[in-house]
Amino acid sequence: MELILPNKRKQQQSISIHTRILVVIGANGTGKSTFGKDIVARYPEQGQLISGIHGLFCNQQESPFLPQQTAYEQLIRQLQRLVRKSGFIEVIPIYPESQSYTASRMSDSEKLVFYLTGTVLCAVPEAILVVEEPETLLHNSIKNQLWDELEALRPDCTFVYLTHDIDFAASRADSKRIWIKNYDFDAHVWDYELIKSNDRFPEEVYLDVLG
Repeated sequence: MELILPNKRKQQQSISIHTRILVVIGANGTGKSTFGKDIVARYPEQGQLISGIHGLFCNQQESPFLPQQTAYEQLIRQLQRLVRKSGFIEVIPIYPESQSYTASRMSDSEKLVFYLTGTVLCAVPEAILVVEEPETLLHNSIKNQLWDELEALRPDCTFVYLTHDIDFAASRADSKRIWIKNYDFDAHVWDYELIKSNDRFPEEVYLDVLG
């Protein structure tokens, strides 16, 4: 897909990039989250922001008069309607002689995997999925494999990852990579550059991200 990128400092025209997987890497405070929200705003019909932390723990309703629900809870309700099961959802362990338990007893990591998988599968066709900190709460042994599987399940979608995890960023095969250096809030422009090599990150990126 041809993806129009947010405004770049000292650039007069819009920049576009052709890719199905875009990795945006940078240190904390460089404007990655705002960068992602800018992309979502450019594509109101297709863009969707996916954030594990906000999805599990932050309320998605601003009105104090409405019941407060997280994005995870909203997804649970949506999936309940789809399978027509009322009351509660049970989790069935893969281990022998283990008993099922309700979704409310799932660990935060289990809830996150469920939320990420359900949200990606329920996304509109040809969605632009902007994923904030895709490595959050996920063990190193599963984080790369999980996103490999989700990308394979939705070949119609474009994935934009916002991360400061160099290991995860390097694991995204056939991706385009952007290094965000800083963000000018008043001018709403970013200082970023396209990393041309897919083999390794420049030393400057390691120094900036790892400190």
